[in-house]
Amino acid sequence: MPREIRGLREAIRQRDHLVKQRVMLKNRVRVLLFRHGYELRARDVGSKRAAAEIATFDLAESVTAMIAQNQRLIGNLNAEITALEKVIEESCHEISEVKLLMSIPGIGRLRAATAYAEVVDIKRFRSAKAFASYCGLVPTVHQSGDHFRTGNISREGSALLRRTLVEAALTAHETPSLRGLYYRILFKQNRLKARVAIAHKLALVIYAMWTRQEPFHI
Repeated sequence: MPREIRGLREAIRQRDHLVKQRVMLKNRVRVLLFRHGYELRARDVGSKRAAAEIATFDLAESVTAMIAQNQRLIGNLNAEITALEKVIEESCHEISEVKLLMSIPGIGRLRAATAYAEVVDIKRFRSAKAFASYCGLVPTVHQSGDHFRTGNISREGSALLRRTLVEAALTAHETPSLRGLYYRILFKQNRLKARVAIAHKLALVIYAMWTRQEPFHI
């Protein structure tokens, strides 16, 4: 694998690591507040609005100090994540596969770069099903005698790529060609199952687009 692609992959994985740390810190702040009888209305724990809201709470000095510490750490992580995103975007600006994947609704440059860095060469997968399996988005199959039933997705392969596609499904499910599938699954099961179904469909679409070098068609 070329050095540039390895560097891109590591930058993307480092960003993912920092994002997870940020989520943990934000959850920690909410837990601290909940333990002391408060629920934060602000959606972003690291925002100025959240800080102003927390300032109105009657908290022990030690708790206030811990929350402030977590908010400082969140701010530092925000800066580091932003810097990494700039590096990632600059690294993949001229990669044709990234531009191709960006034609899919819900997949901007960062998600397209993630998919590219995790796959690099789509030809190493013999079929769309094999690629979806690598994404961990195919259902497991359980056999008992002559009876078969499908279970949850396998979660094998690239966890980062799987999360990327599931996140993209939040936007992609409103695309005309995907909307029917989403609401059909939503009606029969639940929102998470419907999102995973769209993520699986996106994996199949990506394979077809990438191998044919054709942009997404609504």
